[in-house]
Amino acid sequence: MTTPSITTTVQPQFNTLWQPDYTALDYIPMRDELTDYVRTRYESEGIQDDFLQSSAAMVFIDANAYVGHLIAHRAEDLVGEVWLPSVQLRKNLLKIVNLFGQTPKLPTAASLNVDVVARTQPQATITMSRLFPVQIPGLDGKTKNFELMAAPNDYYSRVVLPAGVRSQRLTFYAGTTYQDVFQSTGATRQSYQLSKSPVIEGSVFVSVYPKSPSLITPDEIVGSRIVAVPSLVTPLDQLVYKLEVLENNIVVVHFAIDRFGMVPPRGYYVYLDYRIGGGSSTNVTVGALDKNLIFRDDLNNEIQLTFSNSNSRGIGGDNQEPVEEIKERIPGHIRSTDRFSQRSDFPSLLKDELPDEIQEVFVLDYQTDKRLNNGVALNVPQNGVFLWILPVSGGDMDDDLRQVIASCIEEKNLLAQEHYLFNPDFNDWLVRADIYYSNKVDPVDLENRIRARLLAEYGAYDANGNPTNKLKFMRIINVSQVSALIQNEIGKSYGHLVLHDPSSDIDPYSINPPTFGQVARLDQDNIILSMILEEDK
Repeated sequence: MTTPSITTTVQPQFNTLWQPDYTALDYIPMRDELTDYVRTRYESEGIQDDFLQSSAAMVFIDANAYVGHLIAHRAEDLVGEVWLPSVQLRKNLLKIVNLFGQTPKLPTAASLNVDVVARTQPQATITMSRLFPVQIPGLDGKTKNFELMAAPNDYYSRVVLPAGVRSQRLTFYAGTTYQDVFQSTGATRQSYQLSKSPVIEGSVFVSVYPKSPSLITPDEIVGSRIVAVPSLVTPLDQLVYKLEVLENNIVVVHFAIDRFGMVPPRGYYVYLDYRIGGGSSTNVTVGALDKNLIFRDDLNNEIQLTFSNSNSRGIGGDNQEPVEEIKERIPGHIRSTDRFSQRSDFPSLLKDELPDEIQEVFVLDYQTDKRLNNGVALNVPQNGVFLWILPVSGGDMDDDLRQVIASCIEEKNLLAQEHYLFNPDFNDWLVRADIYYSNKVDPVDLENRIRARLLAEYGAYDANGNPTNKLKFMRIINVSQVSALIQNEIGKSYGHLVLHDPSSDIDPYSINPPTFGQVARLDQDNIILSMILEEDK
């Protein structure tokens, strides 16, 4: 019996004459490299080939070159997606931005001034439903939802149309309001993804309260709102949350972790109010709305109201922040920690530095001036920033405060920018009204309560002379808001009011160009009330 012989083959060494090109990542260069390798590698074995495209060997070479091309570019793309300058996919960019503790800008919603005209003069007030909606064609041809609110992001106040006023202007805001609710487990690192998207910039508000949704009141929801923070790594002794933006403008709400902020107590309900929609297509055109709707006033009388925007258009709507803008903004924002580098830095940093001196800061830079007014409003220089400062006193800056602010800006200025400081453009407006009251009411007490309520909401100082900190730049004040505030003090059963000059809404944005830096201020002497017994009417 013979034992078969075993033949072993020694793997030949690479031909040292072949110098590979490791930068060949595309298909054709890689195919040429493989062809050169095969020709050089097997030349010593006596294998000859003409390497024509019709050759069977070229099929395998082509296949290997194609697979290598895909793998090489996939690896290159993966490496590029982890670096901010080279990232291309939005979902990967958002992960990098969140890692840096930053948040991209969500879509913003347009506001629209709407003229409301009653067919006949209302004999009683008309209380509108909360977040009363109207549908208006957008710039993209799709129907957009707009909601009536007394002020931006005021989800719970109801707008009241005063009696005796046929025509007035109300403000609607693009988007739809939602509320998500969940019950806290008491654990750390709780997170909740909002159920609807795309979420509108600045619309998310979070409340924590022990009452269930069936028992809680709107005042309790508003009064129990907690603070949003840019990062959950700062020790705080209060309930806080942080927003994370995902692809398609989905928002996740993160709550306190371990010792950084208080954890929502176990069993408490967490209420998340927010709005979805927005975008540049919500800047609806003039005349886009013209609807007749039937309502009932507070005495159950039927009345027809016409809603139209015959001389106004939607303003303020914008799309999500583009990828390239995020990539340009984030590095500068990270490097500018505790420094002025962009428009949004000025209000927060100045108020943090001088909390007892500065109440509000309004900023206008070149890009914002150009975007809002086609570059013809205030002509802010390209390297300039206009700053309007509202002191806590509710008046003008004195020389000492101006010097302190100028020194602070100079110390913290990161960019080569010129800064121009201005006092607010105060609009000392007037409230003149006839107050009809019943004989069940003390007119002196009623007048004092109305004055106190108006000053607390719109004055620099309340009725006791204490600063209110309620003054705001560019605040829109509708007649319907003032009427509702006074009527709430009167009470529906004990009288009514008639406002004089009912068409004088304060809306700086409706002016072209807008009155930047305007502060509407109500003084005690500008509240003129005529108290009239109902029987004498």
